[in-house]
Order: sequence, then C-alpha cells, then structure tokens
Amino acid sequence: MFLLQEREKDIVWYKEHFYGRPHYTYLSVQSPLGPLIVSLIADPRQCYRALIRSASGSVRISLPASVVPLPWWRRRLGLPATESTVLAAMTEHLPIKCLRPCGDGRLPKEILRMEERMVVRCHKFGIGYVAPGQDTEKQMLSNDLEDCSPGFLSFLSFLGKRVPLQGWKGYSGGLDCKSKYPGYTGKESVYTMWNDYEIMLHVAPFLPKTKDTGEQYLGRKKHLGNDIVLILYQEDPSHPFRISTIRSKQNHIICLVCPHPRGYCIRIFRRREVPHFEPFLPPQAILEKNPLARDFFFYKLIQGERSSYKTPAFSNKISRTRKAFLQDLAERFLESS
Repeated sequence: MFLLQEREKDIVWYKEHFYGRPHYTYLSVQSPLGPLIVSLIADPRQCYRALIRSASGSVRISLPASVVPLPWWRRRLGLPATESTVLAAMTEHLPIKCLRPCGDGRLPKEILRMEERMVVRCHKFGIGYVAPGQDTEKQMLSNDLEDCSPGFLSFLSFLGKRVPLQGWKGYSGGLDCKSKYPGYTGKESVYTMWNDYEIMLHVAPFLPKTKDTGEQYLGRKKHLGNDIVLILYQEDPSHPFRISTIRSKQNHIICLVCPHPRGYCIRIFRRREVPHFEPFLPPQAILEKNPLARDFFFYKLIQGERSSYKTPAFSNKISRTRKAFLQDLAERFLESS
C-alpha cells in the first residue's frame, strides 16, 4: 500500500521536474504571504511548471505555454515569455514584486533538505485494554498485564513485535531507552516498521502503574494522553465504552477494537474539528487477521493522524515551523547572493 504525505509529493514532484535541471528559484523573506521560495522551470514548447512554497504549504502548478500572454514583438523575435509574465499567468495571488532571483547552485539541495525535515516518518499510537464491565478511561488505565486477555495479547502480536526498551536503537516514541534506571517507562513495548514508517505503540498495561492521588494513573496517562491516535481494545462489546471519559486535548482519533469471530470489529471516532479522511468505513467494519487487513488498519490510523494535523491544535504549530525554515533559507541565500 503506497502512502505519501503532501510534503513527500512535493519532494517527488520537485525531483522529477526541477532538481538537477536548469531552472529558476526566487526567494522572499517578507511578503504579504510571509517568506516564500518559488521554483520555476520553463519549456516553451510544452508547459511551465512552478512549485510555490509558503508557511501554509506548497502549491504545484503546471501551465501550458500556449496560454501564457506573449507580446507580438517577442513572438516576432522568437522570444519566450519573461519569468514574471509566466508567474503572473499561473496565479494572481503571488506577490511577484517581492521575489528575488537566486542562482546559487547549493540552494536546490538545501530546499530538498528543508522539505525532508518536514516529513513525518515516525508515528506513536496509544493502546489500552478495556476489560469486561469497564467503560471509563480511568478503569482502562488501571489494567496491568496480568489483567489482559489472550485475545488482547494476540492483537498486539497482530500489530507488531514486542521489543525490549533498554538499549533500543529504533524509534522510541518518547519511551525511555537510555535511563540508568531501567523500566522507568516499562521494560518492553510493541514496535513495527510499516511502509518505511516506524511505529511505536504506547501499551498502557506495559507502562508502570503509579497510583496517583485520585487514581489518575498519570504515568500511563502521560504517554497515551499525548498520542493523537488512541486504540482501545474492548473485550466485551456488549458493554459500551464511554468515549466522553477520555479527557485529553491531544487525542483526536479513537479507534475502538472488539474481538469478532472473523477477526476484529473496528469503529473510528474523531474530534469534530478533524476533517473526514479516507479510506471510509462502514459503521462496524470487520478486520480479518491477515497482512492485507493489517496494512489497511495502519493506513487508516496514519491517515487519521495526518487529518488531525489540519486542526488548529496542530496546523498553527506546523505553519510556524515551516515559516521559520523558509525564512532561514531565504535570509541565508539572499545574503550570500
């Protein structure tokens, strides 16, 4: 299953049409749209292509050369349209007067490096066990490993492999792998590599249980409460779990999993501000125990996390980070040019 983020699509498009070929790059530190980096490549016989990068994201534009206005005298002399004319024909919202050309040969590699830094290749998902008769977050967090059913442990094996945390070299998802006090965040967890993405699960029963005032189980809540996606394995589907008891500003996607004779029954709940995301599911989808179903499951969860990035809780932070990268790059190369 091939899965690309928008940032990765920009990278693929840039490599396919611009990188390693003669093209124009324009920079702006300050504009009505904030810092900008614009790549433009011209093939007057076919089309013009531009990749416009701003804090809010990137826009990929392809425009047939035939629709770009060309003064009669340039046509008479066999001259192509100017770069500013091409950009103006592509979009009326681009502040062309704020752009400055930069021909530094190091810039394309730095642009790729910047885009790569914005790509999320690691994911952490929380997962908790809901025993029969339980219907609240507090009860879910109270369960230890010995309280879990063989079915839950089988589900964990379906998702990934149990790995020791002490000395772990892969993606840790914030779990402690180097402490002088082994077991601070548990002795093991569940990890998998899927489609070149690293996924670490925060398994509530694997995390140490420190019974805090009011039985909040803050040691476990600290990790599961900071995961965008939370998976709940509910042993008894006849006793509904109260999603409203989950009190976390970070949890945006709740995936409820129940055992089923054919595998697992799954339901996805999302915060109101999270846009709908594909692949769409029937009200109670059945997930069979096979590699294809597992691929589908991770695909759905990662799409849910990416859709959550579009909410104000995350989009503003992402835009600020991207703005800082664009501004730093524009300032460095305009100073040196």
